[in-house]
Amino acid sequence: MAASNPSAFVLRFPRTVIVAFILLSVLLGWFAQYFRIDASADTLLSKGNQLYIQTRQMDQRFAPQEFILLAYQPTAHALFSQTTFDDLESLSQQLGKLPRVVSVTHILNVPLLSTANQLGGDINPDQFTWQTKHFSPEQMQQIFTNHPLFTDLLVNQQQTATAIQILFRDDETLRKIDNQITNIESKRLQGELSEQDEQQLAKLKQQADPLRQALDKQRQQEIEQIYQLIKPYESRAQLYLGGAHVLGFELINIISADLVTFGSAIAGAICLLLWWFFGHWRWVILPMLCCAVSVVATIGLFGAFDLRTTIISSNFIALQLILTLAIVVHLIVQYRQLASNADDASQMELVSQTLADKTRPCLYAGITTSVGFASLIFSGIQPVVSFGYMMILAMGMSLLVSLLLFPACLMLFKREAPSSASQLSQAFLARLTPGQWPSEIHPQCRRNAGGYQCGRLITAECGKQLPELLCQRYPRPPATEIYRPAIWWYDRTGCGRGPAG
Repeated sequence: MAASNPSAFVLRFPRTVIVAFILLSVLLGWFAQYFRIDASADTLLSKGNQLYIQTRQMDQRFAPQEFILLAYQPTAHALFSQTTFDDLESLSQQLGKLPRVVSVTHILNVPLLSTANQLGGDINPDQFTWQTKHFSPEQMQQIFTNHPLFTDLLVNQQQTATAIQILFRDDETLRKIDNQITNIESKRLQGELSEQDEQQLAKLKQQADPLRQALDKQRQQEIEQIYQLIKPYESRAQLYLGGAHVLGFELINIISADLVTFGSAIAGAICLLLWWFFGHWRWVILPMLCCAVSVVATIGLFGAFDLRTTIISSNFIALQLILTLAIVVHLIVQYRQLASNADDASQMELVSQTLADKTRPCLYAGITTSVGFASLIFSGIQPVVSFGYMMILAMGMSLLVSLLLFPACLMLFKREAPSSASQLSQAFLARLTPGQWPSEIHPQCRRNAGGYQCGRLITAECGKQLPELLCQRYPRPPATEIYRPAIWWYDRTGCGRGPAG
């Protein structure tokens, strides 16, 4: 039983390999802190999308301020009531204390010029707000009924909800860089960018990235603070946050939840199935260890290469677990089969032969999977392209961990004794086909290693008895054209029954 040079090194120095993977995991685990979740508009569009560039041009020309909308819908009182006014005043004061907030606009501080007797050039709009005049709830309701400006902007048509607009201060440095980026990308509308433009664009994006990350982090903190501020008012009103950056905040929460929820669910299902099929903690701990190392290392690689997770690639942890497990299970089944057939083989011989038999098939399977993911690189859609690169790295890490770390860890265990299939799987098999299998199969399954050898015995025996069982259960079909293939098979098996009927 010979092994290739890398495999021979793994078998001779398993502890060295394990220490190397521990150091690799620590190093890449440190880079995992740079792993980012990106929910910006760029992650949902193809490179050089013309509509997006035109939108950026309009934003640059009209310079809209960043804002968040807070909708207030009372549940226990009327919209135009003193309780609503008190809540709006209180919310306005608290929101105005946030560091980046420039102003807070609501129905109590907008100029209600329709209440003025006459308009002139010297009129002061601030003199005609609720805060100055203190209109009664009835007067406010009358003012906002079918108002030409504020209906469906500050107050809905049904007058059941009102909005608060929170304006934020821009980062002037980032805005200037974004304007330069927009000016360069606008050239794509007329044709391809020159090499100099591409280099300048890459340089500007590199300058903008840390500023944008810091601003995104501050935005997330502000949104979380706003959610905390509105909690005391939820007992008497329904409050909703809206706006582009609130949507990005929620997308990040969704992606984070996907990474944790689906990853944890897949990991739990893997543990249960491994115990179900193999019935030994060794075959649960080792695969899960390999899965954990591959996921941590892959996240570290993504952080090191600045490959950011988007809504499209949010399930990469689940895919990583499945890819790693697929290779490890192949190795486990081969090892158990060899252990069942070679009672006198040592642990090194069993692991060596397992690698000799399965390394090439696993490599070919990994390469074909990587080629499939590599096809995403040519899609032209930036998040899909990034997902392709991410899964190529993930597949490479899965192969590395499965073919090096798994056999190294397996060498630290004693040779597995001739084992039986899991009691759970045996019980399931017995329930699935009670009394149907020949009696000599069950003792052989108990003597042999796991489900693979047992499956071969059952398949071989069924191949002998299946035609007879079918002949006993089904009569010969009628002699019509549509049943000709079935009659041909029926006669070839020698069932010996006459025509139906």
